[in-house]
Amino acid sequence: MKLAIRSLGAITALGGAAATAAAVRAGISRLAVDPALPTRPHDPEWDPWDEATAARIPPHRDLPAAGPARLLALATLAARDLTAAAGVRRADVPRLALLVGLPEVDAVTATWALPGMGQALAGRLALDGLAAVETHPVGRTAIAVLADRAAALLAAGAADRVLTVVADSLVDPDRHEALDAAGRVRSQRSPAGMMPGEAAVGLLLAAAGQEPCILAT
Repeated sequence: MKLAIRSLGAITALGGAAATAAAVRAGISRLAVDPALPTRPHDPEWDPWDEATAARIPPHRDLPAAGPARLLALATLAARDLTAAAGVRRADVPRLALLVGLPEVDAVTATWALPGMGQALAGRLALDGLAAVETHPVGRTAIAVLADRAAALLAAGAADRVLTVVADSLVDPDRHEALDAAGRVRSQRSPAGMMPGEAAVGLLLAAAGQEPCILAT
């Protein structure tokens, strides 16, 4: 099934969806040295520890410092940006599905109760009686998995629209520690490593051709 993107929302180091798009067009990234993210040198006992260059979302009163609470808050901020932009109404809820994509379960996130985060997000948004709520902790493939699931729900007539929300944070202290120990964070020891960041993005999907859209794919 061909999908249409009806609306989008986001929370990134650059702001919401509109601010992020404008900043990207202007070549702004907001990457900065992060004192909270130390990286291992070649010799931890003798060499100085550097700080990772990262893209962290600025402090926000609704954004906890770390852990599953921060991940859920990121998803909530993006979903609220999305539902506001899309003009979702209470009458739409019974024919609306919510799909949430999250990091893969690993040694750190195993204690984060990821499978229940979709229901937790629905509660945060006060969306009772949704047509479906699913959580997919599949990491980098999340948006592809959610698009496939959205197409299946729409094709089966189980929903008229699907809210898809993907959230991840690699600046969480415990996750950063694990990634740095594995040599995956850019540092003097791992110059080809990544610069960690965090974000959440939401898309409102529907079947193409049924409603106005900003992109069909």
